[in-house]
Amino acid sequence: MLDEQDITIEQAAEILNVSPQYVVQILDEGQITYRTNGPHRRIRLSDLLDYKTKRDVARRVAMEELYRISEENGLYEINEFPKED
Repeated sequence: MLDEQDITIEQAAEILNVSPQYVVQILDEGQITYRTNGPHRRIRLSDLLDYKTKRDVARRVAMEELYRISEENGLYEINEFPKED
């Protein structure tokens, strides 16, 4: 199956739209499981997609909370934008 496919760090970075270095960081933090193939790390596509789904949900919840707080504090009630110098 496609979701059982192993992918490289570079491929994972492309899917997540982040740098390969950031993928290595989240692997080191244990946020995504991986296996090694010699000196190379491989990530199961299904594990990466699970991480991406959880990350996207957390981002959406955070954005909704920021929007709610902004609305409560009247931060979007700007009648006129500041003039540029």
